[in-house]
Amino acid sequence: MSADYSVQRQDAFFPKVVWPVFLLGLILYVAGTWQGIGLRPDSVIYLSFWDEGRQQGPVYSMLIDLAAQLGGDRVVLARLVNLGLLLLNLSLFAHILVAARVRTVPMIAGMVALLFLPQFLYVHQTVLSEPLALALLLGALIFTARVMETGSWTALVLAAVLTALALLTRFSSAPLIGACALAILVYGREPRSARLIQSVVYGTISSGAFLAWVAVDRIMGGAGVDRKFALLGEPDLSTLMNAVTTVATFFLPAALPMAILAGTVTLFLAAIVLCMVAAFLPARPGLSQ
Repeated sequence: MSADYSVQRQDAFFPKVVWPVFLLGLILYVAGTWQGIGLRPDSVIYLSFWDEGRQQGPVYSMLIDLAAQLGGDRVVLARLVNLGLLLLNLSLFAHILVAARVRTVPMIAGMVALLFLPQFLYVHQTVLSEPLALALLLGALIFTARVMETGSWTALVLAAVLTALALLTRFSSAPLIGACALAILVYGREPRSARLIQSVVYGTISSGAFLAWVAVDRIMGGAGVDRKFALLGEPDLSTLMNAVTTVATFFLPAALPMAILAGTVTLFLAAIVLCMVAAFLPARPGLSQ
């Protein structure tokens, strides 16, 4: 008998019994920002107090600018924005648990555990872009799951747009594009050709929005990411070769030619990906469980 992976539609976004967790989050947030929200060096960029370089993602700053249109001090507005993001992230997390059919008591325990994570509270109580990036990431995952379950093109576009916004909030969100595109391709319920098309469309929209922003920003004289898309500062070819050699020496002597070492690393990484896909590939209808 084949397993049923469908997610039943819920009557509510999340059960009413989790409302005390939101109240607890509000109390912790107010207590942590009683004397003002935390400020870090990057905060002055997000608050538009320093425009030179613009090396951070623009979306969080745009959100603060939008709130500033109502008037008021930007630091105070950032405090209110982050409070909203804290409650939103708790809501999205609860929705994911509901969709996963987690029972009420474990769901509340999971939300409380998330709320008491020091890193989770810290980034929300500080003017940083991580809370917005987390909200966009969770939203993208929710819609990606809906694409895999129903094949909805509306959900696909929403997932891609949210992923693009997450990338424009935190540049480190880039791996999300590959992860979601691969998930749609491997785990979707649609025919293989449809899954391939959806995966390509998702990747095109989500990455295209970021590349379009970089292009427009450069044309207008902005600094864009201003990091030259480097992974570790600005590594040169010798740095990359040293990294390949380091990984390859787990399997082969370092004295072998670089072509053999690089090929070994490539095959090793490919084997890991294939094993992960094979291990988590859901059984298709008609296959014995």
